[in-house]
Amino acid sequence: MTRLESEYYAHMGFDSEHTRQVLKHYLPMFAGLDPVLELGCGRGEFLGLLKAAGIEAVGVDSDEGMAEAASPQTRSPTCLPVSAGCLLPAAGSWRSPRTRPATRC
Repeated sequence: MTRLESEYYAHMGFDSEHTRQVLKHYLPMFAGLDPVLELGCGRGEFLGLLKAAGIEAVGVDSDEGMAEAASPQTRSPTCLPVSAGCLLPAAGSWRSPRTRPATRC
């Protein structure tokens, strides 16, 4: 795990609201396609938009600081910190959190 990207975002002062405005463009592309698995969910801006639109989604990020920052954005623990080696074997068998318990690495 690393905090490199989260520390960079904090240092540069990236604006989550601006990011959400940019990402809103992609929201209609996911309508009716849930559940969504977002790899590299960052601070969770897109996960928050998906949740607000009623689209079930979960995300993972290798930067634990980004995953921690996502919780307030999404108002639920849907962006999980994960190491890259942990995710790859399970990626092909991912199912909705409602139907399959989460796997811990």
